[in-house]
Amino acid sequence: MEGGVWMSRLRRKLAVSFLVMMVLISSGCGGEGKPPSNPSSDPAPASHDRQSHTERDKRKEREQSSHHQFRDVRPIEPTHQFRLMVVGDIMMHAPQIEAGLTEKGYDFAPFFEEVKPILQKADLAMGNLETTLGGPEKGYSGYPRFSSPDELIVALKEAGFDLLTTANNHALDTGADGLLRTIEQIEKAGLKRTGTFRSQKERDQPLVITHHHISLAVLAYTYGTNSIPIPEGKGYLVNLLDEELVKKDIEKARTMADFVAICVHFGDEYQTLPNESQKQWVDKMFQWGADLIFGSHPHVLQPYEQRRMEREGETREGLVIYSLGNFISNQRDEPRDIGGILDVILAKKGREKSINSVDFIPTYVHRYRDSKGLNFLVLPMEELLTVRDYPFLDEEDYRRLNQRYLKTLDHVVGASAKKKNHNNEE
Repeated sequence: MEGGVWMSRLRRKLAVSFLVMMVLISSGCGGEGKPPSNPSSDPAPASHDRQSHTERDKRKEREQSSHHQFRDVRPIEPTHQFRLMVVGDIMMHAPQIEAGLTEKGYDFAPFFEEVKPILQKADLAMGNLETTLGGPEKGYSGYPRFSSPDELIVALKEAGFDLLTTANNHALDTGADGLLRTIEQIEKAGLKRTGTFRSQKERDQPLVITHHHISLAVLAYTYGTNSIPIPEGKGYLVNLLDEELVKKDIEKARTMADFVAICVHFGDEYQTLPNESQKQWVDKMFQWGADLIFGSHPHVLQPYEQRRMEREGETREGLVIYSLGNFISNQRDEPRDIGGILDVILAKKGREKSINSVDFIPTYVHRYRDSKGLNFLVLPMEELLTVRDYPFLDEEDYRRLNQRYLKTLDHVVGASAKKKNHNNEE
């Protein structure tokens, strides 16, 4: 009994001795032979380690904070877009004036009701006003001296137009006073305009329009005024094509806007391809700094081209359509009854500017007579051929219009035309 107790006590003593030995050995191994530290100085290293950790944490926080600040001062540049729609000649022959007369006066709004939803999508919709607003005192007339009711401008505004160019061969059809009255009526309706002017000071200031942080300068010129002389000393009334003038205007506009558009009234009437003079003018305008060139006067559609140009050490894109044809008129011979809307989206990201997309929407002037009299409708051809529910058009008419639609696209935009064949024809 006593031997068992002793052995138990001995084992406990040996265990305690072993533990003490291990503590002594471990206290002598921490510094690899170095004497143990002064107990009074033991807290100092621990305090130093805490300070080191604290400073490192603060330094890390400062670095992280500086990274956040760096990201904040370099935001991602947004891409801005400006949607521009352009049409050709807005004419008003005598039958159209007749068709617009109602019991309550003139109303031309129905002419444009089918294209209104398209035009109103644009930031800027513009066209060539190839008539004057001479006033009721002068009377209303069509070709060869155009003078239209003021209600035409009201209808254009309601349809979605924002800007009318007035530099064309009919600008002086009702004389200088008619030209000035046309300017007044356009402004009264709330539209912008360029191409004809009240003064030299007004002429020398390019029209610049800004939407969504993108600025567009619009200039307009004509080859002539049908031999009607511009009054002496008032050359500012109509912008004529003159190399020195056009070059100076474009160069000035370049300093004022992101893009420069030229609306030019030139070419041979009823010719579906541009002549050499048109091509030369276009080349020069691009060389002088134009980005967009919109042609009118031939009364038929001519092709468009997209170009890439080196300018001021950078590559710029250019777009020209030599003629946009008739947007509305009484000219019925093919292809004068088909025009179009050129739909262009301009883009800017930082200092980079580009023509983001181009689309061409063929339009057809549908003229018909019902129990109320003569009617005119400007119809987007794709919708016309899809809906197939317009007055006084039968299946044969739709078949022919589908063929003309495809031919028009091929002529104007060529291989880039990706529109649907609405009759599944080759």
